[in-house]
Amino acid sequence: MAGNLSTLTLLSRDREQPWWQLQGNTTAFAVQVEQATLKQNRLYFPPTRQRQWLLQSQPPLKQAPRIRLRYRPDRFLIAHAGPADLVLVGGNRNVQRPHYPVAAVIHAMQAELGRSWTPPSASLGARIRVRGAAALLPPKPAPPYRQWLLWAVLVIAAAAVAAMAGSLLRQSKTPGQR
Repeated sequence: MAGNLSTLTLLSRDREQPWWQLQGNTTAFAVQVEQATLKQNRLYFPPTRQRQWLLQSQPPLKQAPRIRLRYRPDRFLIAHAGPADLVLVGGNRNVQRPHYPVAAVIHAMQAELGRSWTPPSASLGARIRVRGAAALLPPKPAPPYRQWLLWAVLVIAAAAVAAMAGSLLRQSKTPGQR
């Protein structure tokens, strides 16, 4: 019996994050028993929007593993009252998608309208470029008001100390006052 055994750990992060998030781990092995080979080398993990990936193995594998990642496009549930033109915004770094309990809404609708109910489908209209490459730039940092305030207090305090020191020097130089 010969084999290769290792613990695989998959981590991910966004470019802005300094820390890695655990996506999953498993024990991978390939064991040769007589004519048969038993293998366990798949690692499944929940969907994520992370863009950087790190696969660690302990002990190190004899051969580099192959990683296959799949892209699953976002699906949207749009709930609104009445006819309206809706806009789907994509590609803007500053816009964050809120997380809503969509499964609970669908479950409630199916309880009301029947288990076979599904939300109606929508289609996208013409693509319109609004801001172009400017939308992908990171947001500008807020002005450092707190830092400015601290510097202003420091300058005023230094001026007050200088004024008091000047006043004390003038008083000590005036004749006849001792």
